[in-house]
Amino acid sequence: MRHIPLPLLVFLIVLTACRRSTDEPLPLTYPDLRITSLKLAGIPDEAIRIDQPTRTIRVRMPALLPASGTPATVTLTDRARLTTTLAALGLGQIARWCVADTSSLQRIFLTGKDAPGTTPLVQYTIRPEAGGPLAAGTASTPMLPFAIGDSATIHLPVQYLYGNSLPQSVTFTPQASGGKPVVVDARTGQVLTCSAQRANYIDLSAFGLAFEPGLYTVTMTRADGTVLTEPGALDVKAGRAQLDKDPVFGYTVLTGKPTALTVTGANLLADQLSFRVVAADGATVGVAKGAARQPLELTVPALAPGYYGLDLVQNGQSTGTLYRLSVLRTPTQPYIGMVNYVPGGKALTATPLALPRNQAIVIAFGNRNGTLALTLANQANPAQVYRLPLSVGLESYPKFTIPDTVPAGRYQLLVQQLDPATQQVLQSSEPFERPIELP
Repeated sequence: MRHIPLPLLVFLIVLTACRRSTDEPLPLTYPDLRITSLKLAGIPDEAIRIDQPTRTIRVRMPALLPASGTPATVTLTDRARLTTTLAALGLGQIARWCVADTSSLQRIFLTGKDAPGTTPLVQYTIRPEAGGPLAAGTASTPMLPFAIGDSATIHLPVQYLYGNSLPQSVTFTPQASGGKPVVVDARTGQVLTCSAQRANYIDLSAFGLAFEPGLYTVTMTRADGTVLTEPGALDVKAGRAQLDKDPVFGYTVLTGKPTALTVTGANLLADQLSFRVVAADGATVGVAKGAARQPLELTVPALAPGYYGLDLVQNGQSTGTLYRLSVLRTPTQPYIGMVNYVPGGKALTATPLALPRNQAIVIAFGNRNGTLALTLANQANPAQVYRLPLSVGLESYPKFTIPDTVPAGRYQLLVQQLDPATQQVLQSSEPFERPIELP
């Protein structure tokens, strides 16, 4: 009888064991702890299959999910109980069907009825499987309009979203002649995501996309390279016009003559817009504008030194934000943007502003050159002047504190540039438009 060498015999035993473990399901751990059925609202029972040896629940996803999600109910074996309620797990919520990787798969955890605590002994994993290739939306999932500047996200309706890969690119082609297509792919940096709030929609960040108002045909390239076209066009509208300046600081011009001012922002459609200058007493002055789309060239009329608001009017109505317009005597003159967060883009007023004592008060000002101090000048007695130190931070607004040594009264507030050696005033801002009231 021929003997088999020992190393070869060991190899054959291991190979046989590996084949058995591959071809046959592993024994079920805790066989008395099982889910015997799972029902999901909006999904047929026959589309749900429980693989007990691997504790995997495979769900063949329909073309569309209900807008309210797919609330779940489970049936367990007699000795099993849930460690956490299905509602607490969020099972069946729209966001939970958006599976980016295996870590985001839905799971159900079981333990024994007689086991202490909530430590799970077994878990079931729910794996969505697409019921068909990714397809365009239907009448029940229409293309939603998009307003430039007002909306941050474009919502793209699709069928068979859940269980499929997201498109590798999206192209928006203007239906009007002469427009430029907007292409979104890996090179643009925009990210396509399965919408966590809207069932059957893909979300796309619109930040940085060069849309113009009008209708766009939407095509998507699937992961396999095939193309689908949405039946409905994307209606891109002009949203609220806005300038890209911080309203607190806004713009500066010099006094004494009309000044050209270039403004940029969002939705600056020249035929929809007008501009006006608003003074603290409510008086308004019109501002001429050029006919170009972006940037817009304005001509600010000659104004006295001080502070104004630049009001952006769209289709006859103010957009609600007044951008600070500081009229300076010299290009380096300090100017005040706000005190204690006012006006902060709101309408200017000349009514007194009450400020507390012995508390840090924020102030924003421009042209921070040299040694600066905050000055309170008594309106009833201009010779009564109090200089307060400014605490200037690198990442926050400067602050000042009014001590008890400043008498009660009404004051003008200014920011002054001082000679560090002599403390003489080199330049002074125009007084803040609101007198300061001290109790």
